[in-house]
Amino acid sequence: MTPAEFREWLIYHGQTFPDWYAKVATTGPETLSRWRGVLVGIDLESAKRATDEMLAGSIRRPWAIEEHVTAIRQRASQLQAPTIPVRDTRQQTYACGRCLDSGFASIVHPRSVELAQAGEFDRWLAWFRAGSRGTRPALPGWTSAAVWCYCSNGQQRRDWAIDDAKSNRAKSVGWDRLELFDPDRHVAWSQDSSAMIEKSKKLKAVTPHESLDSWNSQHFAEGPEKKHLGHECIQRTTTTTSDRTDSVGMQYNGGQPRQAVL
Repeated sequence: MTPAEFREWLIYHGQTFPDWYAKVATTGPETLSRWRGVLVGIDLESAKRATDEMLAGSIRRPWAIEEHVTAIRQRASQLQAPTIPVRDTRQQTYACGRCLDSGFASIVHPRSVELAQAGEFDRWLAWFRAGSRGTRPALPGWTSAAVWCYCSNGQQRRDWAIDDAKSNRAKSVGWDRLELFDPDRHVAWSQDSSAMIEKSKKLKAVTPHESLDSWNSQHFAEGPEKKHLGHECIQRTTTTTSDRTDSVGMQYNGGQPRQAVL
């Protein structure tokens, strides 16, 4: 603020607060010079706006006359501070945390559920509960399957698959015969193998294989490869990025799903 601008603001502020200006008239030039030094770096328009806000009660009106200039500087500095552009730093989210909007949900394959209920994985559970010491027991037949997610996206895609199969049954791949995810009849796939086995053992209503065979079970008995079709389904229908983790604990890395370490 130049000397001329300071005088202009002084008059403007004095006209706004006449009682203050009457007291200022009794101050010496050295005092006014120091007040101007307080407003160095403040532009005239910001100082006048700060005066207007003081009159409106937006900022406190000091009782001491020398504190007016300090209050004006504080507010004017805020008014003329460069505006920081607002940036949207939110990460992309999904409408459904189970299927990541793919329409498919990964579950423990019903045959694996039956094997768990038959005690086929009890040795592995005992090994895990003992701190994973010693030789790890094998888990033959432990794999996943895919069903339609119960979200609106999954139900809509299921309806599309049914309509498409009706119009072109010869090229149908069996998606129309997949059922919707049901937490009372399915065990959601996760990275916690022990929890999945425990839930499988307690599941009362096991899903019939017929609804899954056309799409999932044809890969079930492929030996040691243990393909996890639930993950492949989601990978085929979801654009994957490196190191993305979904809500059921399956991490995609470079577009390739990592199978649970059992």
